[in-house]
Amino acid sequence: MNLTNIHPGLTQLTIPNFLRVVLLFSLSFLLLTQVTLADTVSEKRWEDTLNMVREDFPRVQHISTDELATVLEEHKNFTLLDTREPEEYEVSHIQGAVLAEGVRDALKVLKDKSREDLVIVYCSVGYRSSSIANKLARRGFTNVVNVEGSLFKWANENRPVFSGDKVVDKVHPYDEDWGRLLDQKYWP
Repeated sequence: MNLTNIHPGLTQLTIPNFLRVVLLFSLSFLLLTQVTLADTVSEKRWEDTLNMVREDFPRVQHISTDELATVLEEHKNFTLLDTREPEEYEVSHIQGAVLAEGVRDALKVLKDKSREDLVIVYCSVGYRSSSIANKLARRGFTNVVNVEGSLFKWANENRPVFSGDKVVDKVHPYDEDWGRLLDQKYWP
């Protein structure tokens, strides 16, 4: 069949040309499917991670990244603790966060605070910070909350992270496995 009779801009459709078109559409479909599947796997991984944190620390209260943003904008009387390791904190952190790698560090930071004051903790995904929130609650702190999804979720939502006083576009991925939850554009 000569397609130039139907439309002057078209050339004759040959079997090799037809196969190229089919291959192009097939590859496009596979790529789209892979991206969609990757998004689904990532969503499932996040869901599993957040469920694990909640199951392992059932008494810990959580706030969303939206709630954290509101607290950062409106509240003056709170303490924000970054419970990651120093090399993670140095790459970036949430503005105003104080490094408290463990419960001892957290207690030092909180020594002059009331046990009723708001204490917000975060780490990479929320596991380490939930552990510290749990320990602080057992020591009498009554208003300790963990940021659900922690710094990875915060960054993935394109919220600002800092190194010192400077906004940066990098976040320490912790390791290759957990780093899969962090958008790779933030990897150092």
